[in-house]
Amino acid sequence: MIRKKSDMRGEVRPSMRGGKGTSTILHMVEIDELLGKARLAGYVIVPVGGSVGNHVHDPDAEIVIVSSGKARAVENGKAYEFNVGDVMFTGAGGSHSFENIGDTPLELIGIVIE
Repeated sequence: MIRKKSDMRGEVRPSMRGGKGTSTILHMVEIDELLGKARLAGYVIVPVGGSVGNHVHDPDAEIVIVSSGKARAVENGKAYEFNVGDVMFTGAGGSHSFENIGDTPLELIGIVIE
């Protein structure tokens, strides 16, 4: 399967996970195509000044990769600058959040695995 970014289904999420602004998820692969191995494979686009609020991953886990922009990420209470190419893996009851601290939309690739 090949899916062009322009053909991905968009989902608008106001105050995603209690965050600021309205984020958008572009579903790279739909949940019924993930073979029961994951719940999400998508681009998460966070507007300038927006954020994804703190949330826990248990029993699932999430891999997050910055594909565009600049973020402040907080994982398990510790803050990090999160830039293009950086990767975060959060699971086993860990928590994380992201805030767009750049001047362009922040694009994260998020994969939530079971």
